[in-house]
Amino acid sequence: MHSPLLGLAVDDTRSSREVMSQSLILAGCDSITTLDGYAGWLLVETLIPSIVITDLDMPGWSGLQLIDAIRHSTNPSVRAIPVIVCSSTTQASSIRAAFDTGGDRFLAKPIKTRVLREVVLQLLGERFKQADDQCEAADVGSDASSIGDTIADSAVGDTQAG
Repeated sequence: MHSPLLGLAVDDTRSSREVMSQSLILAGCDSITTLDGYAGWLLVETLIPSIVITDLDMPGWSGLQLIDAIRHSTNPSVRAIPVIVCSSTTQASSIRAAFDTGGDRFLAKPIKTRVLREVVLQLLGERFKQADDQCEAADVGSDASSIGDTIADSAVGDTQAG
């Protein structure tokens, strides 16, 4: 059975990709993995995953380049994808760069599956809460107009009947 949620794990180290993938699966996502930021970007553009987990230091495109491409996409659905950075580079400048580029969370390696799963669930929950709030705001506007239309239709009907 497939989940409607898709998580993308991007890391050049197999063991890290496996932990990322397992965390996504345990959070209820289908998981897809790749080795570098550029391949990750191609998958993001094509599949528009629900969440991305990326390393920083990889051959080809770095995690920062991937995050930058996501945040500057012309597609608003892509720009809204939560991004978790998992890296063994824990210098303050690297962490700051991850957040400044648009990363939502930073976890230092070695990654603990349970911790990463919780962060995935938290970010997905925040994303769905924002979507629910937007739907409710849209519903309030449409409910108000349809209530007004119903009242107006009833008044016209009553007037015509009399």
